[in-house]
Amino acid sequence: MNEIEYKKLAAVEDTMWWFQALRKIVLSLIERFVPRSASTMLDAGCGTGGILRAMERTRDSAMLFGIDIHPGAVSFAAASTPRAHVAVASVNALPYPSAAFGCIFSLDVMCQRGVEPARALQEFHRCLVPGGIVIIQVPAYMWLWSYHDVQCHTAHRFTRRELEMCVGAHGFKLLFATHWNAILLPLLVIRRKTLSLNHIETDVRAYPPLLDRMFGALVSMECKTIARGRALPFGSSVLVVAEKQR
Repeated sequence: MNEIEYKKLAAVEDTMWWFQALRKIVLSLIERFVPRSASTMLDAGCGTGGILRAMERTRDSAMLFGIDIHPGAVSFAAASTPRAHVAVASVNALPYPSAAFGCIFSLDVMCQRGVEPARALQEFHRCLVPGGIVIIQVPAYMWLWSYHDVQCHTAHRFTRRELEMCVGAHGFKLLFATHWNAILLPLLVIRRKTLSLNHIETDVRAYPPLLDRMFGALVSMECKTIARGRALPFGSSVLVVAEKQR
């Protein structure tokens, strides 16, 4: 993303409905699949640190690490997550020894320009302990490509099958896969495909409080469904959980 979008992210990441839902989903998956004995965890593409801040509150015994390619985002994340060790680095070449982490999560990163998905998965595999868990989220459906992707520097939107095959081809056993942001998908399609003329920013912004609460209430139902172990068959994002096998 560009500098302006990172500043917007820092301003709204802790409050905007979409990021609140994402944190709930990721934390529920970590609670379900990552044992408490996993003492080291990496956010590979931490942005301005929203997930790391949530992890500081929920996994107080874990050593937390984060990387991002953007120095400004790393500076903000480091200042707002005192327990985390945050550094400027690429997911294509993680600056850590092999078998360093019990869990790696990477959210909306493998889709980015400059990221080589195969290389990133190789690095995740290398840096996980045997049996370690990787959690990956990417935007779904190339037909949903829009101004938002242009401004986010998205190189590719994935199908669920595509992401599952990519993960499975690099030494991981798939444990769980789901879409999310399904209920609001029709509104998203209308906004991005029919009302998208002259948009020069992403949809990351401060929403009117009533609208933010309404959207948040709708996607919170999806969060609860996923937390119960049930996958959603469609949605604007796709997310997988996988285990290192070899």
